Amino acid sequence: MSGTSTINVRWVDVASENGYILEISSTAGVSEVALPSGATTYSDAGLAPLTTRTYRIRSVNDAGLSPFSAAVSATTQAPIPDVPSNVRATPTNSTTITVAWTDVANETRYNVERTSPTGVVSIVNLAANVISYRHTGLVAGDIWRYRVRASNATGASAWSAQVSTTPDGPPVAPTLATATLTSPSTVSIGWRDNASNEVAFEIGRQTLNPVNRRWGATQVVATAAALPGLGTTGTVSYAPGAAGTYRFQVRATNTRGNSAWSAVTAQVVVTP
Repeated sequence: MSGTSTINVRWVDVASENGYILEISSTAGVSEVALPSGATTYSDAGLAPLTTRTYRIRSVNDAGLSPFSAAVSATTQAPIPDVPSNVRATPTNSTTITVAWTDVANETRYNVERTSPTGVVSIVNLAANVISYRHTGLVAGDIWRYRVRASNATGASAWSAQVSTTPDGPPVAPTLATATLTSPSTVSIGWRDNASNEVAFEIGRQTLNPVNRRWGATQVVATAAALPGLGTTGTVSYAPGAAGTYRFQVRATNTRGNSAWSAVTAQVVVTP
């Protein structure tokens, strides 16, 4: 049995002994400790954490020395890890928060404590050397609080100071974009809103080069107002102003940035 600075050695007392000699081996060399008759334990104290020592014992009496016992080895435990530092919680997007911290020594796992907007507490267990946790499936505007601690077989550190934030990064990209001709020169572009924190939508257009038959880069050609909630659909009417073959994409925007573009629509052919 060992602690962070002590290894306790035990054995069974034998008959007719006048004492014991305990041999201690380490990287520093070999030493012996004389112990009195009837002794059955020895505490090897003052050791550094993660120190390995090997022990053999034999009994003595007036007739001489017994053979040594079989050797046994033990290692002092690692110290309890320090409290993780530099803990921060950062919104990644409207549904995700990333919690990060600085790695500490001697940990075998991390615990991340999450406190929901309603006060429900849950703990996530992470492996050693992990320095971030991605909390997904959240609702924009909800405040979440986090603490982190490190632990090992010896015990757990204290919790870090609590940090909090709300998911409010760039919006999630729209989906199901469509483009439909409503007249020879006008296109109705539709999409499904997947975010709750957008402030507007941007409509992107790609133009087919009639010579090399390659699509040009997406260019923003129109904007639309934010929609009232997740799952709602938006539409905008757009007139390219020139004949051509076009396809469209939609993205959501807010003060933190732009979502990815939606998938492109099917192509439409516009005539003057």
